[in-house]
Amino acid sequence: MTSERTIRKDTFAHCAFSDAIDRAGVFLRDAQANGRLDELVVPATLSVLVTDDFTDSVRRHDALEFAWHPRSAFLPDGRALLTVRPHAPEGTELQFSIAYVPPFGVLGRVFDFLVGQHIAARTCDQLLNRLKTELESN
Repeated sequence: MTSERTIRKDTFAHCAFSDAIDRAGVFLRDAQANGRLDELVVPATLSVLVTDDFTDSVRRHDALEFAWHPRSAFLPDGRALLTVRPHAPEGTELQFSIAYVPPFGVLGRVFDFLVGQHIAARTCDQLLNRLKTELESN
C-alpha cells in the first residue's frame, strides 16, 4: 500500500498573472539545464512541463508541473504543481503543491511521520519562496 503525501502552500507575488507561468517555466528550465535546483538540497534530475490548469474549472490557462528524481535511493521522487490566480490590483496568487511517496514501506512512513514531512514542508516553503522571488525579479 502506497501512501502519497501532498503538501500545499499559497503566497502572493507582485507579478502579472499573464506572465507568471512563463517566468516560472524559464527559471525551472534553466535549473533543469544546469542540473541543479538549490532548494532541493540534494542532486536530482529535474523535468518541467507546462500543462493545462485542471484545478480551475472556470477558465482555461496554463499550470506548471515539475518533478525531481534524487540520485539517492534513500530519498523519494517528488512532483510539484504550480497554479496561478489573478489577484487585484497587480499581482498573482501562487498555489503550489508537492507530492511524494515515502520510500521503504512502513519504516519509510514512520520516518516521514516523525521527520520527513517536516523536511518536505520546508522544501515546499523554500521552493515557493524561490519561485516568488524569481517571478518578482524579472
